[in-house]
Amino acid sequence: MGFTRPAQKDPAARLEALGPGSLPGKSPERARNDNRELTGSFATGPAAEAETTIRRWLDSLAEHPENLAAPPLEACALISPRAAEKFLRDPDYGYAPLLPIERYAYLTKWKDMLPFQEALLARWGELDLESALLKLPPPNDQDEAKKIAAVLYDRIDQIGSATAAKLLEQWTEKGAENPSPAYGSGVEKVMQAWASGDPKGAWQWLVNGDPDQAAWQNASRGYLLGLYQPDWEALLAKVDELPSNGAETQTPHVLFRREVISVWGLEDPLAALGALDAEPKIEGGDHRVGESAQLIAEWLTKQPSNGTWLRDWEPQGINRDEVFARIANDFKNSAEVRTMARGLIHDLDLYVPAEPAMDEATRAKLLEPMQTEMQAVEITE
Repeated sequence: MGFTRPAQKDPAARLEALGPGSLPGKSPERARNDNRELTGSFATGPAAEAETTIRRWLDSLAEHPENLAAPPLEACALISPRAAEKFLRDPDYGYAPLLPIERYAYLTKWKDMLPFQEALLARWGELDLESALLKLPPPNDQDEAKKIAAVLYDRIDQIGSATAAKLLEQWTEKGAENPSPAYGSGVEKVMQAWASGDPKGAWQWLVNGDPDQAAWQNASRGYLLGLYQPDWEALLAKVDELPSNGAETQTPHVLFRREVISVWGLEDPLAALGALDAEPKIEGGDHRVGESAQLIAEWLTKQPSNGTWLRDWEPQGINRDEVFARIANDFKNSAEVRTMARGLIHDLDLYVPAEPAMDEATRAKLLEPMQTEMQAVEITE
């Protein structure tokens, strides 16, 4: 059951009322007042004792900064979620994830507080995960002070669909301001949690969402990953329900269809490639070759030991050798993936042409890795 806490004053207003405070301790009088606020005048028990231990440690730092090296992490594991949030919001003690970092510019050693802050976040999430996530800013692994919140973001799969819906709305409201890769993966996880419990509501968000926002594609992938026993062909047909604004190559139709085939391929790559092969060729170039190469490289990167299935891939509309040649010649792919792709090309002379000045010995040495790969595949079969 979630923990319900009373309404709290705006942290910024509280900061102005309290003033800059000591660095990082505070006066004994204010410490006593905060102790009463945290635990109550007559509070007893392990939780109250733990809160007192934390408060005393914090108040000791002004005169004994060496104590920063020994935060009371065991005490953090005993306090209430309300107390954890209270300490995290406190403007006197280092960086708090709930407040803007610029408010703590005067703290020269705020990084030393991060283990303590992370322990508080872990305790809060242990007792009231959904409330904690709703009150934290979106993930941002580009900001060192916010990285500690990963202890909660890693548990997004445990939240309910209603909370996931609220969280996604909050995060994407200002998503364009957050370039962090962690933000994109966080959006994917939140949408996955939403789609697993409320697929209709999650789909409607995609239909009504802003396709120009970078997070939209992450959300579409999360939607697919959250579905139970998805009908992939039916999902490909749903693209007509999506809005068509945006650049030609970045319309929701294109992005969602690409994600469907990509995720489908993790389950049944031959079927996914078959659906791509069946698409009509676009005038001016065959987009299917590039997309097939991109998807196969992605699958081989994730599951390199399962590449033997590609020997059975014989598309009707796509030039098979051209796909593998494109993978083999793309140095953004790993050496292992490129070698596997070269080993799957039927016509090596077409895609590994001999230079006029190259003798047979040099050419044989060049082709040796490809031939070794093919022999290894035959032996395993």
